[in-house]
Amino acid sequence: MGQITDTRDGFNDFMATLAKEYPAEARAFGQLFTVSERAGALDHKSKELISLALAVAAHCSGCIAVHVSKALEAGATKDEIMESAFVAVLMGGGPAMVYTKMVYDALQEYQG
Repeated sequence: MGQITDTRDGFNDFMATLAKEYPAEARAFGQLFTVSERAGALDHKSKELISLALAVAAHCSGCIAVHVSKALEAGATKDEIMESAFVAVLMGGGPAMVYTKMVYDALQEYQG
């Protein structure tokens, strides 16, 4: 597997560990995640693209690895994913632009 897949899977493994060792906290985060990402006024794909843009702006590699994957699963295209990253650059400047490379690399890795 690639580095980005390893990052994503490592986070998922960590959450499984937390679920065993700190079940209340892991369950609370999981519930917030589920409620926040489900379709409502915005569809799930749009929410994943927003989450991805926020991940880029926050410089969160693990979040990028997870949300590129989830955006693809939700039906987002490469162009939609990259545009969401570029919106983050608008708000976050040069440091956010550095993290668009990880978005691009994740797309390459996940899409083969």
